[in-house]
Amino acid sequence: HAASREKGYDNKVRFKVADGMDNGFPDETFDVAWVMESSHLMADKRRLLRECYRVLKKGGTLILCDLISLMNMPFYREMIVYALRYKEFMRLLKAFGPGNVTRLGIYCDFCVEAGFREFTAFNITEHTTPTMMRWRDNAIRFRDNESGDFSREDVEDFIAGCETLDKFFRKGRFGYGMLRAIK
Repeated sequence: HAASREKGYDNKVRFKVADGMDNGFPDETFDVAWVMESSHLMADKRRLLRECYRVLKKGGTLILCDLISLMNMPFYREMIVYALRYKEFMRLLKAFGPGNVTRLGIYCDFCVEAGFREFTAFNITEHTTPTMMRWRDNAIRFRDNESGDFSREDVEDFIAGCETLDKFFRKGRFGYGMLRAIK
């Protein structure tokens, strides 16, 4: 809050922790709804996008940026991939928590269902692929710092998770997408 006061935003900026799928704000409150690298952690993406639509004013903009699945295959094939890559998926789970990475086109379908009248989607994987190894390199560089917030095991899990995520990016399994939708 000190930064808000310093910039003169004392009464204009508030931080609230809320469920993205049921945030408690009144209808048509915001000009912009920003979903930043969190939708993959929400179980019901339809509900998330309906909630964004609900709280946006008419003409408001949704911006969503997140991990996406790049593979389009039948469910049984997805399960085979999961079984073959079980250890790698468990690494991701341990490092980043439970997630459900969805294809960008599915997000677009859900935007239509939610009522958005226009949208644009971008696959920006090629621009974001280096990120995972930069995260890893920073974790390696600072892993011996005594912060007290993370155990050595947490840091090692994060490093391994970054390497796995990088591998999935480079093999075309995961990517990064951006979506802009107008109410």
